[in-house]
Amino acid sequence: MLAQGISSYLDYRRLAILRAEVPSVDGSISTISDGIEAALLSIRSQQLIQLQKEMHAAVTPLRGQTKGMSDADYQEKLLILEQKVEAFNQLRSTDPTIVVKALKDAHHALALSLKDDKHQLQPVYDTTIKFLNAAAQLQSTFSPDSDGKSTSIKK
Repeated sequence: MLAQGISSYLDYRRLAILRAEVPSVDGSISTISDGIEAALLSIRSQQLIQLQKEMHAAVTPLRGQTKGMSDADYQEKLLILEQKVEAFNQLRSTDPTIVVKALKDAHHALALSLKDDKHQLQPVYDTTIKFLNAAAQLQSTFSPDSDGKSTSIKK
């Protein structure tokens, strides 16, 4: 009984701190997000440049120099080129600004929920799931796992 009372008190204190702090930094999240967005776009740009160089290097052995090449060697070099092109296209189609917007939206929904005595948690949940999915997709694109597939959180 005492443990339950202490736990309830701590939960109340955590909520009070969240109510005081999260809304007060909501504007700062927007400012910080601008820096994060610029950094992510820069990282993406540098990765695209590197992948473009790698594609050019991978296509060089396939340009008119395939006469003495075995079928297995040709298929291996072609597969490498196809993987580079696929990675380039995946990275090019990924928009880091979506992740940053989702972060801002999730934080803003949390701030609004904490200001409201009704504790509207569904918008917080929805925007947080959008942010987590966008972040997982971006992370997968920036540094794919061993099978190159993205992971996401399902609602």
